[in-house]
Amino acid sequence: MQELRTGRQDGEAKPMGPQRPKRPISVFSSHIARCLLASLLLLTMASVVIPGAAAADAKPKAPASPEKRSTPTQPVTECFDETPKRHRICVRGWSGEAAARRAQQVRRRHPEMFRDATRESAAAVEPAACGFGSPWTFDPDPERFLSCGELWWELFAYETNDDGTVEITGSLNLNNRQWNGYGRTSTAWTHGLTIRVLEGRGTLATGSPVVITSLCGTAAGPNCRVADTARPASLTPGSVHSFEWTEEAVGLAPESAEGNVVGQENLGVRLASDDASGTPWEFDDNELWGRCDNALGGQPPGCVNPYATPTMLVERVRYGAAAEMIAWAQQNLEGAWGVEDGGRPLHRLTGPLSEDNREIMCGRLSGFVRDPVLDAALSTYNDQDTCDEFPFASTYESGPMEEDVNGDDKPYVTTGAQCAQVTAYQTASTGDLPTDFARVRVSGDPTGRELCIRGHIPGRLNSGVGGKYIATINEFRILDRDAFWLTVQ
Repeated sequence: MQELRTGRQDGEAKPMGPQRPKRPISVFSSHIARCLLASLLLLTMASVVIPGAAAADAKPKAPASPEKRSTPTQPVTECFDETPKRHRICVRGWSGEAAARRAQQVRRRHPEMFRDATRESAAAVEPAACGFGSPWTFDPDPERFLSCGELWWELFAYETNDDGTVEITGSLNLNNRQWNGYGRTSTAWTHGLTIRVLEGRGTLATGSPVVITSLCGTAAGPNCRVADTARPASLTPGSVHSFEWTEEAVGLAPESAEGNVVGQENLGVRLASDDASGTPWEFDDNELWGRCDNALGGQPPGCVNPYATPTMLVERVRYGAAAEMIAWAQQNLEGAWGVEDGGRPLHRLTGPLSEDNREIMCGRLSGFVRDPVLDAALSTYNDQDTCDEFPFASTYESGPMEEDVNGDDKPYVTTGAQCAQVTAYQTASTGDLPTDFARVRVSGDPTGRELCIRGHIPGRLNSGVGGKYIATINEFRILDRDAFWLTVQ
């Protein structure tokens, strides 16, 4: 076996290439004043000292898919003042571990709110896939065409005494559940929201009137629009409120092009006080995500949740030895490409590099020579031996790729002969090609550290898997650098 080249040669520049948009955590907005409290406030009517206001530091952003975004483990609090600054009302939201603890506490105290609570507005159907209501089942990115958000939050009021201490005068606890349901061939989607109003105490014992608006069309959501956005509600303890909006992407060009993509980031709702006699307050619950594109040639535009990784299914019954070759590589080579349980995802590659990869793997200088024994066996099927490779040439994991999806150097091959080698062979004579050529025979003694696999595979089975890859790209709107899994079944 020839020596594998690792990385790029001295003196060569390493372009980073385009990066996927990173996913920030939710940020609360204020039109009056902002302060972060350094410790949790008690929900009882007690006198406590409020720490001084501090500027909000920038929060770290999560890495791109397939990792989930990071979330804070402590509640984020935002306060709003009256003039003079004696009375305040604050909004506090829980995410991450704090939200999980909050959910447990609330479900123990208010089990009725999660069964048959009376709704004050028409019910929007919560998608079961989101797993709302439990920190162990909630998933913000359950499906390619669904984005979910759940927030446990609290509204509380307090007064400042002359000696600098404060007295909490009221509190209201709530649970928001949101979702965006996207469509493969549509740039419009349904945005749903359910608000469960839990405990109310003191000055907030009877709740608070609010106006709820979609963030589409605001500075927070400039890439989409919505009509009839404002929805009034009375957030009284024990009530459940449901809302739906039809939102639509803006900014896509009518012509299909690779870069014709519009991100739908930090979407959700803005809740604002509707009480003219009280302290005004507002905050954004903005943890929904999406991406719309008109980048797939021959396909209408559509939208997805890019943080939900789709799966390509390759069936043995349809693709025979071509499927078996992929399965052998996933089970026997260290790369474990496309294996969701313990492996690593594949990432789509567009542009001329994919053709370069094919030439290196299977071109005239690759050392591939058709197998005359396989050709003879395939003659009665009107087929012939062809060169097949995995990972696919149009992925960043392809053997000849010198850089991975993040632009970092990776080991690579300079010819397909450096990959593990297999050959399909006939096991039956039913006349059905994938049934009769369902197995592959390994050549030589692979080490398991090979960067790819190359096979002698019947042409129709080879092209069939290629067609399935294109169909998967279109089905899930998989763009350049998007991750996907591959399952052989």
